[in-house]
Formats: sequence, structure tokens, C-alpha cells
Amino acid sequence: MSFPISSQGELTFRSWTDPQAVCDAVTKALAGERPTALSCGDGRIDFAGGLSAGGFGNWHLLQPISKGAVVVIPGDSALKVHYELRFTQMLVLSSLMVLGVSAPVVFHMGVVDAVGVSCGLWIWLFGANYALTVFRFRNFLRRAVARHASDEV
Repeated sequence: MSFPISSQGELTFRSWTDPQAVCDAVTKALAGERPTALSCGDGRIDFAGGLSAGGFGNWHLLQPISKGAVVVIPGDSALKVHYELRFTQMLVLSSLMVLGVSAPVVFHMGVVDAVGVSCGLWIWLFGANYALTVFRFRNFLRRAVARHASDEV
């Protein structure tokens, strides 16, 4: 699956050859974000976020993510970190919010205008949060591994 339900990506770390060290670093960083569920085993980390993850706040990394997985893939000269994020809860809530705002607009502006307003609201509310979360999660993974590398030195 892809947009709008999920996003996936991959990072490559050339200076790492120990998959367990990377897995531990990412697990430790995710635990610090207070997910609603977190499990790790065999180079795979599964986690859940959502509205109840990490308390309240607009900038909490895991709140827009319903659930996700990070897989550490060993290679000869580098490690790959593959991730998949699912945005089911945010998709449903954003869509319901837009419908709630759009319903009164239909009576005042007409159906065509309401559809335009709804699309704009949905792109702003869901699309911007989706893009921002994907960007932030990718940087979160980079920092988690880099922070662990600097701890090792």
C-alpha cells in the first residue's frame, strides 16, 4: 500500500556492520517517544503510535502514525534500514474532520465550492501532516543511529 494509507522508505548506513547495534539504537530511540506498543526481535521492530502515544502535543512524532515497522537488513559493506509507516487513524480522523467542516459549507456555497474547500482542507490537514511525519521519521532514524555511533566512540 502507499499514499494515503502508508509510506515506506530505506536508509543505508555504510559505517555499520552490526545489525543488532542498529536495531538496539532504533528501539531505544523509539522507546523514548513512548509508543503504545513496541516489540523487537530478529532485526525487526514493530511499534504503534496514534493519538494516545507519548502524551499530548502537536509535534509528537508517533501520534500521526497508527503503526509502523523498521527492519534492519545486513549487507556486506553496509546496513539497510527499511521502514513502513501506516497512517490509518490520521486518515480517518482527518477525513471526518473535513466532512464535518464541509457539511455546513454545502448549504452556504453549493456543492462545487464545498468540494473545492473540502479538498483544500484535506490536503492541508492530512497531506501536510503526512509529508511532515514522513520527513521527520526519516530524520529520526538517522539521528537514532548517529547518536548511537557517537556513544560508541
